[in-house]
Amino acid sequence: MHEYFDDTYSHLKNLKEQLKPNAKLNYIVGNSSFYDNFVDTEKILAESFSQLGYEKITIETLRRRNTKRGLLEFNVSASWSK
Repeated sequence: MHEYFDDTYSHLKNLKEQLKPNAKLNYIVGNSSFYDNFVDTEKILAESFSQLGYEKITIETLRRRNTKRGLLEFNVSASWSK
């Protein structure tokens, strides 16, 4: 699990060099549950955006997933203005 978030952080960090000012990003992610422990993927992604200097970070719940109760799909969006 840590490797997924480390890879995502590295991706967002490297992506900044390629973005034009005022670029808008949208990532569709789902939360997860492992052995009844929830992983709030959307919150971790939003925190990564924040740590890396992205702005206008929002989390929008899109839908309930059909697998288990409590699993949702989110749009995590941010902008890059530098």
